[in-house]
Amino acid sequence: MENLLKQLEKVVSQVQHLPSDHQCDDRTPGSKNGILNPHYTILTSHKGYLLSIAVFYQSEEKLKYCIRLYQSTLIRLFDKLHQLKDYCSREYSKINCLKQSVIQMLSELLSFLRKQFPSYFDCNLKVPEVRY
Repeated sequence: MENLLKQLEKVVSQVQHLPSDHQCDDRTPGSKNGILNPHYTILTSHKGYLLSIAVFYQSEEKLKYCIRLYQSTLIRLFDKLHQLKDYCSREYSKINCLKQSVIQMLSELLSFLRKQFPSYFDCNLKVPEVRY
């Protein structure tokens, strides 16, 4: 599980550390730019892993801990993206497309957790309002 969470951290870190002189490059929405090409693969591997731990863990407490850890990590990554300073105001700039793509991926994972594991999902955790 640790490796999968580090994978998400790495994707967010790449967006955070995009050089400011490259942030205003024009990109079309959803462009394949090398950083976020494997989003589908990332989503599939994370969803598959989460479903497998539901079968693997015999202990309800271990499963609950795992789901809550995933949820809190996703929310922390949302928060990092929310706090990221924009250097470019163009809607389809590289940085805005990257942020939108990562936010969509994290949202899908969070939604997956909520739907698949409703009894372990903590509805009281606050998620920053991120709009794109």
